[in-house]
Amino acid sequence: MSRRSAFRVGILWLVIGPGVVLGAPTPPPSPPPPVERSAVATPITPSSPPDASSAPQNLSAALPTSVASPIPDAAAAAPTSQATTVALTSMEPDAPTTATISAPLPLDAATAKKEFDRVVEAVNRARPPWWQTALPGVLTAVLVGLFGFLGNRKLQERAHSFESSAASGRHEFELRLAKQKAGLDATKELIAWRVRQMEQLYGPLRALLGQSKAVTDLLHQQLHDALPEGERDTRWVDDPKSTSGQSFQILDENGVWKPFRLLEQLPALYAKPRTHIGPLVAEILNIGEQMVKIIRERAGLMLSNQKDLADVFAKYLAHFAFLKECDTACRDEKTRNQAQHYTTGFYPREINKLVEAGFLQLNGELTQWQDDLAKLAAEISLSRPK
Repeated sequence: MSRRSAFRVGILWLVIGPGVVLGAPTPPPSPPPPVERSAVATPITPSSPPDASSAPQNLSAALPTSVASPIPDAAAAAPTSQATTVALTSMEPDAPTTATISAPLPLDAATAKKEFDRVVEAVNRARPPWWQTALPGVLTAVLVGLFGFLGNRKLQERAHSFESSAASGRHEFELRLAKQKAGLDATKELIAWRVRQMEQLYGPLRALLGQSKAVTDLLHQQLHDALPEGERDTRWVDDPKSTSGQSFQILDENGVWKPFRLLEQLPALYAKPRTHIGPLVAEILNIGEQMVKIIRERAGLMLSNQKDLADVFAKYLAHFAFLKECDTACRDEKTRNQAQHYTTGFYPREINKLVEAGFLQLNGELTQWQDDLAKLAAEISLSRPK
């Protein structure tokens, strides 16, 4: 080794310092002998600074016997440590005065660079790869984005479902409302027709028939009371066919009881008056005039399920014509004997039952529709979307 190389090795050893070796770990130095607290360690140093001629000799003198031979080359493998002699000063007389401490041998530049590169490589190998460091953040961002996307999509689906449900509900409500409105319009027209039937035909006829029956009952009572108890030729008998449950009868010239018919008995009542019947008969005819006018003008308002009522109306019109003609002839004594005696064309009693049945039917339908319309209005109000 040249003097320049030896000098560089010495400088490198001084810079690096004892106890530091790059690369493999340096075995720990052997413990020094026990030293008292008052002992002071003083390193033995050369008497003069090393120069280029004495650097190798001084460095070799400081090494132990096993490594004191000169270093052949910087590229050769160097020992891992050297021994340093330290002088000790102690208060005890028998204490040792010197100790030897191992220190690392200096390294050349190439070896130091190799050791440095090896340490850097080891550090780099111990450091986790970049993808391991970035993976948690990337996964977190991906999961947050995925959950956000799924949550937003779920909210959109719910909003769309709600809008579709609301639109479907509105459509169903409008369709149901249209059907109900159409049915309501048809029902209104039918109700208006039923009200017209009630107001213009069945209601007035029922009232006039009731009035006529009251006048007729009064006429029967007067005829019955006109004669004494033992001479009476009239009576009331039970009759299930009659609306009142009784029928008024009269005894004819042959001694036979038969139903009292005003058209049949009118000439005899005027010929042998037993009471003043003229006003009562006139009232019956006045009521008949009103009924005839209603039947002629409003017969088309009959209920469709009362087909027999048309025939009964025809019989009543004929009966009233006969009764009016007979009354006109019997009131005048000159024409009383010329009055025709009728054995047919009597008052059709079934008209009372048919008119009463039609009136009750219409009244029941109108009452039911009134209740249904109130329920329908309540349902529409409750089913209206908010």
